[in-house]
Amino acid sequence: MTPNKTHLKALLPEDFLNGVVKAMTDKPDDKVLDEYIGAHKFDITKLPPEDSHIIFYNGMPIGSRGNIVSITGKAKSRKTVVASAVASSCFSPEGFLGFTADLGENENLLHIDTEQGYYHYYGSVARIFKDAGWAEEVPPNFFSVHTRDATVDFRIQLVEYLLEIHKPRVVILDGITDFVKNINDQDEATEIGEKLLSWSYKYDALIIVIIHTTKTTGYMTGAVGTHLEKKSQTVIKVEKDDDGKEDGDPNVSHVSCQYSRDKGFKSFSIQYVEELGRYDRLPEGEIESKGKKGDRSPGAYREEDHKLIITRTFGYNDKVPDEEIRKRIWKAVNSLGGDKLSKMEVAAFINFFNERAMMFQDPSGAGMRPAAGTTSNHTAPGETGLFTNVNSAPDSSDDLPF
Repeated sequence: MTPNKTHLKALLPEDFLNGVVKAMTDKPDDKVLDEYIGAHKFDITKLPPEDSHIIFYNGMPIGSRGNIVSITGKAKSRKTVVASAVASSCFSPEGFLGFTADLGENENLLHIDTEQGYYHYYGSVARIFKDAGWAEEVPPNFFSVHTRDATVDFRIQLVEYLLEIHKPRVVILDGITDFVKNINDQDEATEIGEKLLSWSYKYDALIIVIIHTTKTTGYMTGAVGTHLEKKSQTVIKVEKDDDGKEDGDPNVSHVSCQYSRDKGFKSFSIQYVEELGRYDRLPEGEIESKGKKGDRSPGAYREEDHKLIITRTFGYNDKVPDEEIRKRIWKAVNSLGGDKLSKMEVAAFINFFNERAMMFQDPSGAGMRPAAGTTSNHTAPGETGLFTNVNSAPDSSDDLPF
């Protein structure tokens, strides 16, 4: 690949031009519907391209054409460092930090930053090429935009415009919550989710988004995070070693595969190495992995465990009084084994379930289970859940189906 000898130049919002591509109408006629069906119906002779996979870790595919990858973690956990490593792998034959990529010389990478001031933005983007062996030279198929001062609506229009101009194979959006006005608004979360899916499909691109996790649950923040969790091909979690540990090393971050539609990759750790002037992977076994036995935070439990906790908390009821909800969650969690939870740890579970819409609380503080048949009605397999039609009602003195 022939390098572009010009130094890094960012496109700032004031450089934006008119001509943004408009989305499909919300009220398509029969012709549009028939055309859509013809293009999208299953055809056994229409095979996916052999080079669908774009990003790999240790040879395992983690990001493919037409898909979304989420990189998540608490503030300053080094999410951007991991995203930059993925970008570096696109411009280095050897890859970087274990990541490798199959990006052609004529296939573009579009990078959008929404959070950092220009000083840190410049440093993080320049690091991409330094780690790939390009120094301050910029590959001709890389394009970066700094949008910290843009409004939400303007930022979305800008991305749609750039997608149409560059038709990138890989897109990095750092961070995705700056594409909505309220991260907990279900309609906005659905709308930006639909845009991501539409963009990835229309341009046959892999879209990599960066999003924070909540301080209490460790899961992606807000309704946007819940939506991304469902739609992502892979969710990569980044955690600092000293998060929740008094003896942790603040210079070390752990990188793990939280979810994957594929096999998933083995966790690893990174640390900045002064002698190298860059981040490097630590040898396996040098740093104890997080999530060790005894971790009682909600994020340490499986999805199946959470459903079981909810089912046992509510038993045969739709509503649990305020004075009962903490005691029931405490009992349900402890029924899975392990040490007894403290009051603060019980509160973390309540926050976790509220943020993930597995339950909600009315003005009195009472716990409410989402109505049966909704997407948020979490009931564990093999457990009774809501009381419907059984031979006799349970004893009102203890309606937990333990």
